Amino acid sequence: TAYEIVSRDWSSDVCSSDLSPNRKAQAKRVHGIPMPDRQTQTAQLMTGGLDLARNVSPDAAKSLAENPNLKVTYIDSNNLFYVALDSQDLSGNKALSDIRVRKAIHMAINREEIIKYIVPGGDVAEHINADCFKATIACDYSVLPPKYDPAGAKKLLAEAGYPNGFDLDYLVFAPNKPIGEAIAGDLFKVGIRTNVQPADIGLYRRLQGDGKLQAWSILFPTGSFPDAGNIFGVLFTGPAMKYYNDPVIEKAMKDGEAEADADKRKAIYKVAFNRINEMAYHLPI
Repeated sequence: TAYEIVSRDWSSDVCSSDLSPNRKAQAKRVHGIPMPDRQTQTAQLMTGGLDLARNVSPDAAKSLAENPNLKVTYIDSNNLFYVALDSQDLSGNKALSDIRVRKAIHMAINREEIIKYIVPGGDVAEHINADCFKATIACDYSVLPPKYDPAGAKKLLAEAGYPNGFDLDYLVFAPNKPIGEAIAGDLFKVGIRTNVQPADIGLYRRLQGDGKLQAWSILFPTGSFPDAGNIFGVLFTGPAMKYYNDPVIEKAMKDGEAEADADKRKAIYKVAFNRINEMAYHLPI
């Protein structure tokens, strides 16, 4: 994903001869203000109560950009937002253990529209097809997620025995609730009645450990984990792996950790990234 930052326009106060992208700020002190309500943030920016806000909604950014005293800046972040599914029926939603259902869920989600209209900073977001970015070390794959196809999704659901859809509990990292709601809207169009549950990381970890997650989306900062091996270490080890229990991925993680040659490690992890897409475990947004 990406971020949008709105700030007071101080461009006229900056020395034009300073061409460094990291200029010294024209501020003596920075005051961080806890203000979770987005409407309050927007109002405070408009009235001068705030000078800067991070990760505003796309709609708010477009509105605020019309204010001559404010400036919107897009910042690439290498944060991965993905949809994960319980393939082992740990959570009691048997439908998800059918690969046809998982593929139908992926086919029902219009990723391009979500990136364009819902993801903050979507104009600069990298459109990815696996749990890694181009800049991620040892990131490689040749199997892509299924394309957006709601009619095909309905057909797969009917073949799997769910012509009228089914109910789905979907946990979403709270700051990204708007993205989760957009995904739920797409799923509803193919008959999947989705309950979106905003959660913090603590609640997510507790439910994950208890095997109670059916579908979930967490914002994962891959910039802090620049190697594919690190990403697998977070997303597919410990309590996370039991939702997949996949020997192909486990072997790739083990072999990748033991290999020092960069090209060989890339080939090893390619098998795992392909497996994730083949089995419809994750869908990167």
